[in-house]
Amino acid sequence: HYSVVSPDCRLVVWSPIVEDELTSDIFGADDSGSEPLESSKNEVIQEKVEFASIFIQDVETEKIIRTLPISSSEVSVEKFSPDGRLLAIAFFDANASKLTVQLIDLQSGIVSLEIPNLDRQHYSPDQVFFSRDGSTLALLTTGQNAAGEDQPMISTWNVKRGKQIAKWSVGADRMVWNLTFSADGRQIIGGIEFESDELEPSQPEVRVWETTTGRTVASWI
Repeated sequence: HYSVVSPDCRLVVWSPIVEDELTSDIFGADDSGSEPLESSKNEVIQEKVEFASIFIQDVETEKIIRTLPISSSEVSVEKFSPDGRLLAIAFFDANASKLTVQLIDLQSGIVSLEIPNLDRQHYSPDQVFFSRDGSTLALLTTGQNAAGEDQPMISTWNVKRGKQIAKWSVGADRMVWNLTFSADGRQIIGGIEFESDELEPSQPEVRVWETTTGRTVASWI
């Protein structure tokens, strides 16, 4: 499992993944102990049930103050809002292809915002992140362009209203890392690089996007 600590260092959130495998052999061996026929072996049902629970623990007392069950095979990320009142979690579906992002009120345990059916995210520690005032949430996901090429997508969301503000593509065959909001929350800054052969490395670039439109306002190498 992994863990993340709240901004005031009073809470720690951690999430082990538990996997149970339930197997049902319809035909199985007969009373003589012989193996089932080859045609029967194809009808063995194997059902795998996977789930994760998120535990919120008091650092000082070490007591679990809330448990959040998640019907998922994989919890990808957990992030506290700057004031520590909300927890953003991202988890995959059973096929690990679609993503759901939830904002959970830690005092009540109520989901205040849910963004379902997103494409699988890049593995980056900044794939879900807040503006400094906590009013805006940004996501880094993967989408496809008209040619079927994978491309990183950045979207911004109004936390209070639960509405998408903007969504834009970074471009095909690019890697994105270290995304963060500017101090005033009006811009998102991050590094990008073309995915290229190791023998011909590409030149990294720093790019700045406008939060409300996704428009590129600055870039440099």
